[in-house]
Amino acid sequence: MIGIPDIGWGDFEITNRATYYYIAVAMFAIFFWYSSNLMKSRVGRALLTLKSSENTAEAMGIRTAKVKLQFFVLSAVFAAFSGAVMGHYLGIIVPSQFNVIISIELLIAMLLGGEAILIGSLVGSLLWFFISDFTHSVAIPRMFMLGLIMIVLILFVEHGVSQAFIKVYNRIKTGITGKSPEKRIVQGGETNDIS
Repeated sequence: MIGIPDIGWGDFEITNRATYYYIAVAMFAIFFWYSSNLMKSRVGRALLTLKSSENTAEAMGIRTAKVKLQFFVLSAVFAAFSGAVMGHYLGIIVPSQFNVIISIELLIAMLLGGEAILIGSLVGSLLWFFISDFTHSVAIPRMFMLGLIMIVLILFVEHGVSQAFIKVYNRIKTGITGKSPEKRIVQGGETNDIS
């Protein structure tokens, strides 16, 4: 698709490139808020159970196929809105923009932040942005960097940087107060005390 016009209604058009940044930030805030609330709902808890064990979820009466379909459609809606804004911003959409490398980079961003908590996606995206920018500045081959990061994540940071930060924070807190932090569970991007 070539020659995609700017976002507009009637005679009004968004021609300022910086405005697209604010649109993207607003969309992210809405999507993040909705996802956070969704993960606290019955459907979100069903997904967390399904993620842990599909057999357990089915034994609890959760319709796993329905839950999977619901979240697939929801992720498609998020991607559709994001892609539409990107198309208007760039003015062109071609298949070469969405290659295998993009898929690997998205996977690495998710693994970097951690898939267990919702904020992990934001942390991973920001980390990957800075890592990617660094590799361009020092001319490190992109495929080499992708492979190296994957190996480091698998060997040393299995649950993402966000979870590693939480563990370090708990150890520091234990050292200062002399008390072990209460056991906590991660649910839908929130950590809740187990009482």
